[in-house]
Amino acid sequence: MIDLKLLRENPDLVRDALKRRNSSYDPEPLLSREKVRRQLITEIEQLRSKHKKGSDAFGQQRAAGIATGLPNELKKLSDHLKVREEELTQLEEEMERELAIVVILLLP
Repeated sequence: MIDLKLLRENPDLVRDALKRRNSSYDPEPLLSREKVRRQLITEIEQLRSKHKKGSDAFGQQRAAGIATGLPNELKKLSDHLKVREEELTQLEEEMERELAIVVILLLP
């Protein structure tokens, strides 16, 4: 499998290898997806951190007898996090399929 880091850092190397194989495949859409994937991972990590802090604060309030029920904000955050994680999973699956095509095109 081609390393995404190689493709990201040396796209011309991959393009040249594809040209030597007389392939018209353009890796640019894959590079764009990789950029989106990295941004999505960052967003998910931030959402997880925010959710954990909110859950911890809620747990402390509940232990002190101040809070009851799950706050709407935490529920919305959890739902949004699930949606973004599903988007990431789908994006990664698409990228894996596309990387497999690139590998096949580069095989001797």
